[in-house]
Amino acid sequence: MLKYASASAKLFSWSDSQIRLDTPARAAAAGFWYLHQQDTEKAEKAFAVVRSLAYGEEMYSLAQTLHRFSRAATFDSIASLEVAPIAAEPSLRPQTWQAISSLNRVIAEIALVQRSRDRIIGELSDIIDRQAANLPQAEKALILSIAQKWKTCCSSRL
Repeated sequence: MLKYASASAKLFSWSDSQIRLDTPARAAAAGFWYLHQQDTEKAEKAFAVVRSLAYGEEMYSLAQTLHRFSRAATFDSIASLEVAPIAAEPSLRPQTWQAISSLNRVIAEIALVQRSRDRIIGELSDIIDRQAANLPQAEKALILSIAQKWKTCCSSRL
């Protein structure tokens, strides 16, 4: 049993120098291997080799999309992503494209939140910078305190 377990570990411990893209079959296999290893940049390069084959363009587009999405690690970087085009049916990876479609909705919602937050901060800045001059003295300090506290809260990154 130990012999088989150690053999399988050796099978799946390829170094980059052992992975070749010189034939379509090797390039496609490498692309899937790199996706499995979460190396989206190398998967994109591997699938670029097979773009002209059936489902090759789809896999290249998928690897490209996953590469772009995987690099976004902050609220602002997610908000700045462009939504990904979804592969036409029939596709090789319909469940993956369904997940990409959901991620696209997340991008759109985060972008909406980002724009809303920017408008909110602008409104609070207007209270602090412009409207404060015309506020009655009795409420001025309290309103400025509230506006500043809310602006600080809204300015914090999610």
